[in-house]
Amino acid sequence: MKKRGRFTLGQLLLSAVMVLLALTMLIPMLNILAKSFSDPALSPSMSGLRVIPAGFSTVNYDIVFSNKVILPTLWNSIFITVVGTAINILLTTSAAYVLIQPGLMFKKIIMTFLIVMMLLDP
Repeated sequence: MKKRGRFTLGQLLLSAVMVLLALTMLIPMLNILAKSFSDPALSPSMSGLRVIPAGFSTVNYDIVFSNKVILPTLWNSIFITVVGTAINILLTTSAAYVLIQPGLMFKKIIMTFLIVMMLLDP
C-alpha cells in the first residue's frame, strides 16, 4: 500500500504553477472590483494592481443601476444563461444515455457528428 501525504517535486512544481496561473487571473479581477468600489475622485490615482479600494464608495453602482435599461437587460442575461444551461444539460445527458446503449445502430456516425458539431461554431 502506498504512503499518503508525501508530495513529489513534480507535484509541488505543478501546484506552484497552478497557483501562479490562478493569481494571474484573480488579481486583475480583484483590481477591477476595487476600482469599481473606490471613490471616483481617488480612482484615477490608483496605480498598479491594487486590490484594496481607495475610499469606499458605491457611487459607480448607483449611477449604473439608476439607468432604466440596465436592470431588464441584466435579468434577461441571467434568464438566458440559466435556461440555456438547463436545456444544454438535459440534451447532453439524454444524448449520453442514448449513446451508451449497446445495440444502437449508427452509433459511430452519430458520435462523429456530435464531436464535429462541438468543434465547429454554429
